[in-house]
Amino acid sequence: MPIDQREWPKPTNQHQGFVKFDNQVSSGHAVSGRYRIDRNLQIANGISGLNTHDRGSDSLTRDQDGVLSDTLVLSNRLLNEFRFQASQRYNNSDTSLYSPVGTPDIRRPSGNFGKANNQPQWRKERRYQFVDNFSITRSNHDVKFGADISMIRGFSFFPRTNDGQFMFSTDKPFDPADLSTYPIQYTPVLRPGRAQSRRRQRTGQQRSPSSDRRQFQLGAARWLSDRRPRISAIGSAMERDHRR
Repeated sequence: MPIDQREWPKPTNQHQGFVKFDNQVSSGHAVSGRYRIDRNLQIANGISGLNTHDRGSDSLTRDQDGVLSDTLVLSNRLLNEFRFQASQRYNNSDTSLYSPVGTPDIRRPSGNFGKANNQPQWRKERRYQFVDNFSITRSNHDVKFGADISMIRGFSFFPRTNDGQFMFSTDKPFDPADLSTYPIQYTPVLRPGRAQSRRRQRTGQQRSPSSDRRQFQLGAARWLSDRRPRISAIGSAMERDHRR
């Protein structure tokens, strides 16, 4: 491995931002919201040991989410709570500053050269969630109905062997007349596959905090797969408390 690449700086920087608001519309109506972003960047990942500068990559992770809540007191016995959330996670591993796309993975006894065979790669996931709970209080009974609907979509690119891989048993330069300089193994380009998942789930629950404790729960789920990466989830719940 080249002497000037045995040690390499690996700076990391992280930035966070947050904003929130609350508004008391009336004595029985409140609205609140918030937004958050978290950004993390790591420079020169993968350069160490036998991995030369060619193997480097810059890794970016960015998380974002926003929430809007609405609480409405309809009467001294009726309460409705609604919440909406949208979030996104993005991961990206970029090799453009170290090895351009199309550079093969070359492995020799003295070091690993060229771009890593599983680079570059990225993933993005988006989620939308709707939650609504309606509470009724009568005498010594509390009844709560709820619905929770989530839609999740994920997209990703993860190569198994991108741009090919050559493995050599010697550091000697290639010589057509010397068979020992030929690669002992070559792995061709294997294009990444894609997958899709969907999930639907419904649940019901009844419980009591008293000594006479009862709980009932029912659920069902279904998964589908095809070539497009999409995930969705739908759920609902009902809760009842009986106090003595």
